[in-house]
Amino acid sequence: MEFDIFKKYPNLKYGISKKRHGSLKKITADFNSADIFRRNEKDFLTREGIKDSKIYELKQVHGNKVLNSENITGNATFVADALVTNAPNKVLTITVADCYPIYLFDPTRKIVAIAHAGWRGITKDILCNVIDYFVLKFSSDPQDILVGIGPGLGKCHFEVKEDVLDNFTAYPEEIEHKNGKIFVDLPAILEKKMLERGLKRENIEFSGLCTYCENGKFFSRRRDKNSDEVMMAYIGMTV
Repeated sequence: MEFDIFKKYPNLKYGISKKRHGSLKKITADFNSADIFRRNEKDFLTREGIKDSKIYELKQVHGNKVLNSENITGNATFVADALVTNAPNKVLTITVADCYPIYLFDPTRKIVAIAHAGWRGITKDILCNVIDYFVLKFSSDPQDILVGIGPGLGKCHFEVKEDVLDNFTAYPEEIEHKNGKIFVDLPAILEKKMLERGLKRENIEFSGLCTYCENGKFFSRRRDKNSDEVMMAYIGMTV
């Protein structure tokens, strides 16, 4: 997976694992499984050319908290759904399996971030919070921020019931009623939120990949009903 908006920045490293790399769930109570996940993670990052970098990870909770890698110390488990850094040789990671990995980069201020955005995080404004963090903490100009939206559950398979639909009343144009079912277009909502925050449309790019549809490439929690099978997404800068 590549984004055209990132191509002219060779020091920017990002990506997402595939099914062939194995599951990359990082935090688990099963130590045997944890060892397998760690091996998969190391193998994947090695293939991606990631070395001599510190790896950062989170316990994700479908919330809207943004954490700076500078605040992650020791072996404690840190709870948040987005990571930010302005330092090189730090690799920020999340895991996904229908939720969207969102890659952010400000080439002017030299800041990167990665966010885990499912429907709960999107409605709680996780992406807006990351953008605000760039602006308030690093003095970013929103028009300088580049955003790539990775694979996630597309509108074609994000079917919701009335109780979940209540979270999207502000976006009636992104709701479709079809054959007695209700579908919500999460990428379109993300785009609107970014434009409302002052980002330029040409600085936003979507992979267009649906994890449910791409059975050969990606795990999908909704399709596979397996909470332990996930991909790892990462971003970082080299010197």
